[in-house]
Amino acid sequence: MALESASYISGLVSTNPSGSDAISQGDDHLRLIKAVLKASLPNAYEAVNGIHTGATAPTSTSAGQLWFDTSANLLKMRNEADSGWVVLSGSEGNSIINIVHYEDSTGGNIRSTSFTDAYSFSYTKLTSTSDLIFHVNIWAGLYNYGTLATGEVRLWDADNSARIGNTNWDAGGEWNNLGASPSNNNEVRAYTSFSVKESTPLSAGTKNFKIQALMGQPSDGGYAYDDLSVVVMEVE
Repeated sequence: MALESASYISGLVSTNPSGSDAISQGDDHLRLIKAVLKASLPNAYEAVNGIHTGATAPTSTSAGQLWFDTSANLLKMRNEADSGWVVLSGSEGNSIINIVHYEDSTGGNIRSTSFTDAYSFSYTKLTSTSDLIFHVNIWAGLYNYGTLATGEVRLWDADNSARIGNTNWDAGGEWNNLGASPSNNNEVRAYTSFSVKESTPLSAGTKNFKIQALMGQPSDGGYAYDDLSVVVMEVE
């Protein structure tokens, strides 16, 4: 009788039993199959759904079913009502499906009344249904020569030529010359931090962004940043 020795499903031989085996010996095969299934699936007290892998969702679904979406590199689970897919993550509420950190420690100077590029970065968005949340940190200074100085910074969507958020953030402060003569250099240094979310979810794929800044009175001062970092969180 052709009866293999197997402990798990991978050890079963699909060609067994052979056609010449006696029907009365079939109970050996049945007992082997039962033992293998119980060893391979020790906690399977209810129906088990396998993980569907592919770029499109499975046509037959059930609550709790897993799907590895290869088009977005996401692991998804069918919701309780079997009406949609949930992207798995460890956060509460919305799911954080990706976090990327960017940093520019070289610094630079900007002396223009128009917004000027300070730092550029690209982020590859995983899915079109998610939101991007940006957290920007800048260690910067404004300096002047006897005049009131102002500075602003913003996050810019380079692909759509649009500002992200509704505000230009004060980067470094605003001050008077405090009695100093016009020939003296006055400087205020500050750590500026702000967070903003895209107003309309962008499509999936690589997106380009910029941190831009300006100086209100460039002829009498400037805007200087020594360290700049951005954290991008993609939330489903």
